[in-house]
Parts: sequence; structure tokens; C-alpha cells
Amino acid sequence: MKKICFMLVFIIMVSLFAATSYADDDIPLDKAEVAGQSAETQEKVIEDFITVTRPEDNETTDNRLFVVCGVTKYEGIIVELKKFNFRDNKYESITVDGESSWLIGDGGFFAKEIELDEGVNRIKFIAYKDAEPEVKQVSVFKVMVKKNIKKQIKDGMDNKLINII
Repeated sequence: MKKICFMLVFIIMVSLFAATSYADDDIPLDKAEVAGQSAETQEKVIEDFITVTRPEDNETTDNRLFVVCGVTKYEGIIVELKKFNFRDNKYESITVDGESSWLIGDGGFFAKEIELDEGVNRIKFIAYKDAEPEVKQVSVFKVMVKKNIKKQIKDGMDNKLINII
């Protein structure tokens, strides 16, 4: 009976921790990012080169592997992805299969699977025409990766069983 009560208390504590652990991570984007453009390119953007279909801003997931995608009606569009590094306070290129930028093909559709960090992730999409790299569209999205509660409970139970044995 004591073990069952202990496990229930443990599960409740883990659930409460998971529900409150991201309160400090709700970091607002700066004004330029909220507008969908970085400050350095805000005035140079003439038109939208791509439409990002995923992520939707403020999307939440419990999977660290995440597919970003979008479409364009133009030819010769290059897309770069960057993720904000909160530790160094700067954006860093996301590399997929050894590449950090991609020319969108004839179909006008692009998709890349990227790995996110647990907690808040800021993903920056930079799109430009191959022939005019100085004119850019910059869009920033926030994606939250929740802690995997099932894994935490399983790991906690495994640790308790090891201690009992």
C-alpha cells in the first residue's frame, strides 16, 4: 500500500513539474521577429517568396524530431533554416544531410526534418531568389517541445525498481 501511495505521489509531482516547468521559457520575440522579419532585412523585403505551412507559430509538440515545410510559386528560391541558441544568444544554421540551404525544386514544395531542443525553440526561415540574395524574406516561428511525461514516469519507475532490488 505504501508503494502504491508513493507511486501516486511521484506521478502527481512529475505532472505538476511538467505543467509548470516552461513558465519562464515564454520568451517574447523581438518586435522585428513578431512582424516576421529581422531588423536588418525589414526594409528590403519586397514580397513573400515562401509560405511556411509548418510550423504554425506557437506550435507545441512532444516529439523532438519535427518536420518544417512550405511552398512557393516562384522558381529559383533558396531557403535557409536557423535555430536560436539561447545559451549564446544568437541564431545558428540548421544543417540537414550536410547542407544548410536548399534550392526549392520545380514542384514549389519544401520539407526538412529537423531536431528541436526540449523547451522553447525559435526557428528562422530565410528565403531569397538565387539571382537576388540581398532581397530576403525572414520569418520566425516559436515551437515548444514538451517533456515526454511517459518517459519520465517510466524512467522514475525503473529507478525505483532498481533501488528496491
